[in-house]
Amino acid sequence: MPSAQSQKPQSSSVIYQVSGVEVSRESSELQSHLKVAYAAGGRHARPRCMCVPEGVEMYISRVAGHYLVKRMPGGGRHHDPMCGAYEPPVEVSGLGQVMGTAITEDPVEDTTVLKLDFSLSRVGRRAPVETDSEPSDSVKSSGSKLSLRGLLHYLWTEAEFNRWTPGMEGKRDWNVLRYHLLAAAERKEAKGALLRESLYLPEVWREGQREEISKRRRAVFLRKASSKGRKELMLLLAEVEAFDIGRYDYTLKIKHAPDCAFVVPEDLAKAVGKRFALEIALFKEAQKADDEDADARDPRRGHLIVFGTFSIDMVGAPHMEELTLMFVNRNWLPAEDIFEIELLEQLMTRHRFVKGLRVNMPASRPLATAVVPDAEGGPTALYVVRSGVGEDYERVLEELVSKSDLTAWIWRLEQGDMPALPVAGARRPAGYRPRGRALADPSANVQDSAAP
Repeated sequence: MPSAQSQKPQSSSVIYQVSGVEVSRESSELQSHLKVAYAAGGRHARPRCMCVPEGVEMYISRVAGHYLVKRMPGGGRHHDPMCGAYEPPVEVSGLGQVMGTAITEDPVEDTTVLKLDFSLSRVGRRAPVETDSEPSDSVKSSGSKLSLRGLLHYLWTEAEFNRWTPGMEGKRDWNVLRYHLLAAAERKEAKGALLRESLYLPEVWREGQREEISKRRRAVFLRKASSKGRKELMLLLAEVEAFDIGRYDYTLKIKHAPDCAFVVPEDLAKAVGKRFALEIALFKEAQKADDEDADARDPRRGHLIVFGTFSIDMVGAPHMEELTLMFVNRNWLPAEDIFEIELLEQLMTRHRFVKGLRVNMPASRPLATAVVPDAEGGPTALYVVRSGVGEDYERVLEELVSKSDLTAWIWRLEQGDMPALPVAGARRPAGYRPRGRALADPSANVQDSAAP
């Protein structure tokens, strides 16, 4: 039983209050405190993050025998902007559209229920497939169920690979990603089953363990194998190595599985080439940088992520059913185009930030590329406005900026070079609260310099 005495450290580390005891996130006793509180259950056992004087209520989640302190649904905005649990307001995040509808978190039961707009099973022949296309701007809500891209963005967010601090440079690789993405899928339910049971992320390939790794993968695949009737589908989340053209079909080769090729039917392959032409073009530039042995910080460097459903035939061969692609930069931060890549390159060396992800939101709607919580003028939303976006886009952006508590920084591509970025401010003391501020003119292309 942990001691009831205060264990508040003298450092500036994250501090939680668990059952009345203040303990650092780095403390060796944190797990024992969380275990006791988790077993007790109920509202009174919930910890509080002490980034602000009154604390912010959190909840405890148990993942693979380890206890995590997680933010309450919708509670991220109540944290100090410099706190790791801080989340940008829902109006500048793609998650705002789906939380409470497609994504339902239950802190009491420590579960999250996901509603998906794609199937994890199939009866009969594969239907003519469409790739994970842009959600419609029609009156039909696109927030009631997660698309493939939406689920990928959600998992990326849960694993916190949309967050950045300058000290992370060079510290992310597939081993790190796989561990945290699998942890992000824990205690998530979809279609009446645990999401983790349908998810395949290749383990890091080691040539000396080729036989053991291949055997484990085949065992997983064969549990889903079927020749007729109802097929159970799995979810692939991996880094693309290459797309190869075969005699009748295409094959998808993924990194860390050199002995396994995913069959891609011709109609799906053609749809992928059309829908994800930009992502594939960015990937080809990244391959050129690799071939040229370019500097590790060459902005062309990056990775192509594939996420999709696949079936297994009776000989254990995987066949893709539906998929989406996402390009990530050299530090595994998602980027929509070369302009976001350039902005992220500038931010990575000087700011901590949260990268905006669309989830189900279409490209025709404005979304903050990033939110910088450590800006001198207070938390700032950064927008990249492409040329020719139209009046509706401008109207929505103006309304978004005017109603937000965040300062707005806007880069209008048609006006030329990127404007000066927000200046990083000194770390704010615990208890910081943003106050009402003059908001940036959405037609301007420079940061609003009004003080918070």
